[in-house]
Amino acid sequence: MNDTNRGNQIAPAMKREYLDALLALAEEYTATYRINLMDGTMECLSSVDVLGDCTETQANKATGYEEAMKGYVESKVHPLEQLRVRAMASLSVVRKKLKEEHSYTFRFSLLLDGQVRFGEMKFVGVDLVEGEASVVVLGIRLRDQDIATTIVNKQLIKEYDAVYFCDLNAGHVRIFRAPEGLEEKNGTTVSYQAIMDKIITRVKPKYQEVWKNLANPLFVKDFIGGSQRREYIYELTEKDNTWRRALFQVHDRGEDGKATRIILSFIGIDYNQAKELEMTKLINEQNHELALQHEQLELALQQANAANQAKTDFLTNMSHDIRTPMNAIMGYTALAAAHIEEVGRVREYLDKIATASNHLLSLINDVLDMSRIESGRMNLGETETDLGEVVKEIHNILQLDVQAHQLEFTVDMDAIKNTRIMCDYLRLKQVLLNCLSNSVKFTKPGGKVALEISQHAQAPAGYASFTFSVRDTGIGMDPKFLSHLFEPFTRERTSTVSKTEGTGLGMAIVKNIVDMMGGDISVWSELGTGTEITMNFLFRLVDESQPTGSPADDEIIVPVGSKINEAYIEMPTMGSNKLDNSSEVLNREKIQGRVLLVEDNEINAEIVFALLEGTGIELELATNGAEAVDMVTNARDYGYGLILMDLQMPVMNGLEATKVIRSMKSEWTKTVPIVAMTANAFDEDRKAARESGMNDYILKPIDLPSLFKKLHEYLD
Repeated sequence: MNDTNRGNQIAPAMKREYLDALLALAEEYTATYRINLMDGTMECLSSVDVLGDCTETQANKATGYEEAMKGYVESKVHPLEQLRVRAMASLSVVRKKLKEEHSYTFRFSLLLDGQVRFGEMKFVGVDLVEGEASVVVLGIRLRDQDIATTIVNKQLIKEYDAVYFCDLNAGHVRIFRAPEGLEEKNGTTVSYQAIMDKIITRVKPKYQEVWKNLANPLFVKDFIGGSQRREYIYELTEKDNTWRRALFQVHDRGEDGKATRIILSFIGIDYNQAKELEMTKLINEQNHELALQHEQLELALQQANAANQAKTDFLTNMSHDIRTPMNAIMGYTALAAAHIEEVGRVREYLDKIATASNHLLSLINDVLDMSRIESGRMNLGETETDLGEVVKEIHNILQLDVQAHQLEFTVDMDAIKNTRIMCDYLRLKQVLLNCLSNSVKFTKPGGKVALEISQHAQAPAGYASFTFSVRDTGIGMDPKFLSHLFEPFTRERTSTVSKTEGTGLGMAIVKNIVDMMGGDISVWSELGTGTEITMNFLFRLVDESQPTGSPADDEIIVPVGSKINEAYIEMPTMGSNKLDNSSEVLNREKIQGRVLLVEDNEINAEIVFALLEGTGIELELATNGAEAVDMVTNARDYGYGLILMDLQMPVMNGLEATKVIRSMKSEWTKTVPIVAMTANAFDEDRKAARESGMNDYILKPIDLPSLFKKLHEYLD
């Protein structure tokens, strides 16, 4: 304490604890005071009197504490914190706090010469009367750097390139970490507009409009809204390390609930991080106000109820949708039996039964896919994929539907430089097929369906960025339904849509797969005009230095930049419907070979025997895996040219039987083709089959062309 005389005058009147408190505070605090809690009088004990300077009373003379504190708060403390500081420093609160602890400290913001500063008050109780302090020693000091660092570090990571504390109401910015090249130094205060102007000059033109808006503090308040934090990803005009993430974090809000002071920070990120951050939903920080917590719980309850209601509606719809094809199957089966002698009519009924069966299978597959997505059991694999091959296969699948609906289907791949990528081939094809199938279903005859694939120049080394656009001139969607398009268990109900087959799960599946692949998807649609679905992906490129296989002679390769429709590419001739095609396959196929069928279900075995009858195949049956092992053991070398193995069977399942066969000493048992023929359709089942030693996979229900393709592949 600088004033030694005053210290000598009051020392005899103070107790030891009062001296200890005074000495401790005098070393660390700019201004110190002795306050009588009984009558509210105050005496300054230091050469600096920040409280007295804010009142009309002369310094170093007895002053009313409440009056002095009021003047100090009104003239020095930041307007947003004045009420809080008045309350925290009131004698009633001080008495209460000092009943619980020996000392009491709190921190606050000041506004000095237009700059935001940070201070601290500490009260220490002395002169106990009946267990309560009758006198306190108060210390006041600036803790600008310490408190500022604490506030920033609580909300920001240390790797940020620049950090600003922004007062949106005053338009001021206090710099905590200045970026390289900025003239202003850390700790200085500049205008908010000046900072924004410098940012605008450095960003690429397509981002400048957004930053011009962000230069307006009112826009920033609306941009943040009720969130605790908002992010914005943008790119600089520099040559290296161009991507940046700007983070707007709320420090406090005004009475209207809008952000008043924020922490604005910047960090450099690579392209992958930029895409990931753009596609990641921002999570609001926990709000400790009980009223808002109650609102959030209410909202969660409403959402849960809505989800339960949606699933109830889904089950109702699915009950109808499943019974519709089942009614067709059962009804036409009865009609075929009643008119068994009329070949033409029976063929017509069988054709309709086949169509209904395919629809029922699609319903089941969609429900299973959605179930696996929601349970988190759908996994993506990454394989070498050629976009041209994907397009070719999609065209083959859609050809009949496009012809039946009398549509023009085009594919534009002009903007692609790299076709060989690493991705989940089946899931990418599923996403595109789901979108294109919807376009075909809901486009009237004479309309157009288009798939456009473009590649962007901006991508990290070894990667390529693609945009897939599916457009049609179909019936479009109502704007009210469009906002719920990707929600599971929802389906638009109109006179047109209700007549079209489907589960209503297709786009929910698409959205989830796109998210899992790290992409994004958006939809534009207008009633009576059409729909456009846009998907963006970042795929790893195939190493071009690796050798590539040559396509089979009978495959159709879609060159890069080609357009596809019935006029541009001649597709293989196919029957008018699946039944005709299956009949043609059965009538023309001639294959030689000895095949072991391992199947425990009598009906399934009977179907396979009937399908292969007359083909030249010698078929033998084992009813479980153990029986199959015995038959292979007792067979001569190369006794079977192919084994068709079910997976789920009694005694010994197909996986175990395959492992036993592969472990036999005979050389031919290590190489004989073993193909799974099963209803287990999930990816993990395929993986388990491969790991057990199986060569291939055929799904039930059996598709005849696929079955005979496998038979030719392994027996020829």
